[in-house]
Amino acid sequence: MSQLPKLTGTNWYEWQKEIETYFMLIGCGGHMGSTKPEGDKGSEWDQVDQKVYAVIWFLVDPNYRGPIITTKSGKAAWAKLVAEYQKDNATNRLMLRQQFYSIIHDPAIPVADFIEGVLSVARKLDAIGHKPSDTKISDKILIGLDNSWSPVRTTLTLRSTSPTVDEITSALKQYEANEMGVKQESADSVLYAKGRGGGPKRRGDVDDGDEDFDWGNTKNREGVCFRCGRPRHIAQFCVANMPDDVKHRILNHSAHTATMDPDDRNNDNLFAFATDHRPNRPTSLATAFSDLALTEFTLDSTNANTATTATAQSVADSVIATPRKKKKKTGTKKSEPLEFIF
Repeated sequence: MSQLPKLTGTNWYEWQKEIETYFMLIGCGGHMGSTKPEGDKGSEWDQVDQKVYAVIWFLVDPNYRGPIITTKSGKAAWAKLVAEYQKDNATNRLMLRQQFYSIIHDPAIPVADFIEGVLSVARKLDAIGHKPSDTKISDKILIGLDNSWSPVRTTLTLRSTSPTVDEITSALKQYEANEMGVKQESADSVLYAKGRGGGPKRRGDVDDGDEDFDWGNTKNREGVCFRCGRPRHIAQFCVANMPDDVKHRILNHSAHTATMDPDDRNNDNLFAFATDHRPNRPTSLATAFSDLALTEFTLDSTNANTATTATAQSVADSVIATPRKKKKKTGTKKSEPLEFIF
């Protein structure tokens, strides 16, 4: 009993629920609504009544025992406390309704806490005879949601039939679980990349990319990122920095391939050329360009077009149009036109 809260005048509804539950635990749950019987049963009732009074007395703060100080009956003491703190007057009613409509959802805490806050005030209003309807409670929960939860709010409001409080609660908890799962997966990918080669490199740091990364997934393994070749994440959430030497080899190889005759080009060896110390790892040229674009603009959907343009421009700039003269035939003084090789 020492762990139960004491009535302080401002926590009546919370205290009432705690003490009613405790009365059930000690076998006195229905005493406040009972009537003293006649005969021998009356003595037993008096004993229970005194037990209830003792519990109430010790669980009320000494500064708030005024209403029950003149009585020694548990049932009478309970009735006086209800009359004192559970009044149906304008002041109490307006205060509770203000609390009901001012509760706001904080996405940083579980949504269950927000829902319980709304339902708690609704129970207090019910105790004084002004219980909000289920529709008002549902509307309050949906209106009070943070704007970041607008997708699930829109889905619930567009239903053909109005969802119940239980249906709204279930949907919001499921949405929260899904969002937390996505954020956790993204966070795990970032932490893994930072701990095993991701993030900016400083002078003197050892680059373990050659040992742990498989740029372009040249081994064609399943269940790994097709950009860096590591498991537990996908390319969309890959934040690992591609080493500069790998990027340069890809660009130089692309420039070299652009100057070759079509029959001599081997687009399947792009990443094999970039990681030439690991031969026989075929991949596609399209994958190489896609991965290089992801390296420069990872997780930034607004720069998708810029990434593609920047990649193509890098390859194009490396192919410099160089003028070259054809050999002159002996005895011919006529100058030949310049030919530009791309």
